Amino acid sequence: MKNIVLVSNPFGFGPVGKLHSIATEFFPLVKQEKVSLTFIGSRNSWEIIKDKNINWVEANERSEEKLRLALSKIDKPYVISSQNRFSIKVAKDLNLPCAFLDGLAWFWDEIPNSHLLADIIFWIKYPGMKDRIIPQYNINLVSGISQEKSKSRKPTKTIMIHLGGGINPLTSTLPIDWLDILILALKKIGAKELFICGGKELIMYLQKSIPKDKINSATLDHNEFRKKLSNAQRLVTVGGQSAIMEALSFGVPTTFLPSYNLSQATMVENLRKSKAAPLRFDWQDLNFSIPFGKEKTAIETYDSYARQVKENHWFLTEAIDKIRSLIEDRFSHSGQTKFIKNLGCSGSKEIYNILEKLWSLN
Repeated sequence: MKNIVLVSNPFGFGPVGKLHSIATEFFPLVKQEKVSLTFIGSRNSWEIIKDKNINWVEANERSEEKLRLALSKIDKPYVISSQNRFSIKVAKDLNLPCAFLDGLAWFWDEIPNSHLLADIIFWIKYPGMKDRIIPQYNINLVSGISQEKSKSRKPTKTIMIHLGGGINPLTSTLPIDWLDILILALKKIGAKELFICGGKELIMYLQKSIPKDKINSATLDHNEFRKKLSNAQRLVTVGGQSAIMEALSFGVPTTFLPSYNLSQATMVENLRKSKAAPLRFDWQDLNFSIPFGKEKTAIETYDSYARQVKENHWFLTEAIDKIRSLIEDRFSHSGQTKFIKNLGCSGSKEIYNILEKLWSLN
């Protein structure tokens, strides 16, 4: 039996959700006892990826020392990382086979050297990525990362609002002012079948202001999220690419809330250029400039924008109306259908097929 180790960057839901989609491709081999799957990471990340087919070792996934200790207790591990550069550094130091999914390769102005260390590297084949491949590295372009789509979609009247993880390693606080604006908008929506999901801290803050009997909300693991999403009438979300790609793969029309980090804003802007974000609202719609540069600086800038909007009656009225439109207005999602058709959504299977052959797993 070969031991597959899964490690993710605990940055919202995206990296962990992608990793779970990849892991599901290995489940038949787990049932045949040809491989074992072990996830190394923090409790918050495990709550997203938890699955009966995956073992869990709790550790700080951003500490090379803790990762080294955890890996040393597993016999001849093969490491699959989703956006976690620390695990790849340790794997290379220990001479372990390793694969790295850089789901944000499209986002970097220059690919970080730490993201080019793995034996094999996977990028998502967004427009223009083929031209960015660096020949001396083993880089493979794959389709969008998603599990097998449901064979039949039965849309309900539920509008799903996905808020993302809310916290990340670059900040210790929630986007409080951003949340307050959303809460004010939700209170004015009226009778709608809304279901709100996101990180635990985000949902707890939301529920303090909007009782559970008014709007249904919860933190979901990846399996629960996909099940709920597959039959939603619409997804209203921030620009987290995992939720977006899964929604589009299900054929769920998707609209976009204001960003609270730079990768979200960049993702939606890229979708806009591909005519796949027909209904969106972001800070530039209120004449704020979109910051570029470092993610931490952008997060601070977005926090400042949200604070200004909350404290200005005109801005706040306009923002509430824009958020309402994301939930209620009709729009054509034909551009989204075309986008996901061109991109594909079989990236998980493609990654599995490459690793199964490379590591002689079957």
